[in-house]
Amino acid sequence: MKCGMPQPITQQQLVSFIQKKFLSQTKPLQEFDWTTNLNAEGFTSEFININFYEVLKALNSTTLPDNVKTSFLMVKGHFTAINFTNCVDIWCIEEAKFHGCQFQNCSSKGFESVELKNCIFENVIFESAMLSDLDCSEVGFIRCKFANSILKDFLSEDVNFKACEFNSSFLLDIPDIDTESYKDNKLDKSTLMVNTAWDDIHFSTHYTDIPDKPLLLVLYCHDDGVIYANMLLNFLREKGVELLLIHPKMGFAHPILNEYANRINGIVLPGGPDIPVHNPHHQRFSFEKNLLQFAIDNHIPTLGICRGHQLIGYFFGAKIIPVTTHQQSIIHVKAKESKSHRLLQRKFEKYSRLADEESKKLVQAHAKGGYIYKSECNHSQAIFFKKNSRDKQHIKIVSRGLDNVIEAMEIGDHILTFQHHNEALVAGKNKIAKALLKQYLELVNTHFQTLDHTRNKFFQ
Repeated sequence: MKCGMPQPITQQQLVSFIQKKFLSQTKPLQEFDWTTNLNAEGFTSEFININFYEVLKALNSTTLPDNVKTSFLMVKGHFTAINFTNCVDIWCIEEAKFHGCQFQNCSSKGFESVELKNCIFENVIFESAMLSDLDCSEVGFIRCKFANSILKDFLSEDVNFKACEFNSSFLLDIPDIDTESYKDNKLDKSTLMVNTAWDDIHFSTHYTDIPDKPLLLVLYCHDDGVIYANMLLNFLREKGVELLLIHPKMGFAHPILNEYANRINGIVLPGGPDIPVHNPHHQRFSFEKNLLQFAIDNHIPTLGICRGHQLIGYFFGAKIIPVTTHQQSIIHVKAKESKSHRLLQRKFEKYSRLADEESKKLVQAHAKGGYIYKSECNHSQAIFFKKNSRDKQHIKIVSRGLDNVIEAMEIGDHILTFQHHNEALVAGKNKIAKALLKQYLELVNTHFQTLDHTRNKFFQ
């Protein structure tokens, strides 16, 4: 389109534009100038009523050269004075640069490590955004909503938030904040503010005296990697539980914990980097152990995944050992056939006995007893118990990998652990992965039903 007056590019034209500009290349494009290329094709510098997810689907339906990954077509792109209006799922813009752009009535996933200068965002929904002062200058957010996002190190003269909402997000280390300027924003109960200068800002929503949903306390370390943690949080939100995110930097004395401690129905210790067993005073390691002790003392249902599984095993006397074959792979897990595994056994039995082909693929009875199911793993440490070091009546090994690595445990009647990542499979409708995680939620619900909500707060 080069004749007549320039017009905004349509969704179908955008598909053709990307195919022409990207898919014909013999090597990946770097720092693609969207403004110049749109104008050169006779289009205005704007995107209106574009559903970028549908664009991605259309591109993925074509035969793609090996050098092109369509999910990253906008990575490192340059956008100058481009307006985005009524656009859905603006995707995959990691390390992109936006200068003088305006966004109105849009939604976006994956705003991460982008550079923003002289930009305005109005009525924009952000999912999994990660922004810092290094990336932003003279940026305004007006009536925007942030979910599962991390915003840190901002100076008040660089970024302004007006009438925004933050849900399950982190607002971190903002040293020169004017608290008055933030009081017109809604800071959701599951949004964490790690900065002592923010003590005068309170949540605008509170749990009721008679809560109607269970509350899970989730360790969430934005600086240790959160890919799997975000998958788990998405699953938990879908199940309708309330989430309170915490960071080791807070410590047990933080007012957020004090405010909601008597409401906690479950604690989740997710994955992360290797456990520093030779540094017991490491901030996260120490915090995790104290948090686990709190859960044990108060009989709170606890879920440990990957590092969380290892931490719990270590707490109960297991040794941490290195493994070299469990990085980003699909593993076969052999679940033991034992009626003593009260919490998980019936899940394996159920899916191994169902007649439909999907269930048969998920869980199969093993010739030597027990059950085999597939899951995803990504870790370089594992746990093992020396002979006679485990109280077998209290600490039950539910499943092992085919290489004998401990993959799941039940401890008492309120602690479940998984070395593998069932949360990575639930989005793909994996029934056994969902069933194993839902088993933990059954413990949480039982605790919720029996908890005396009038008792004293735990964190003092």
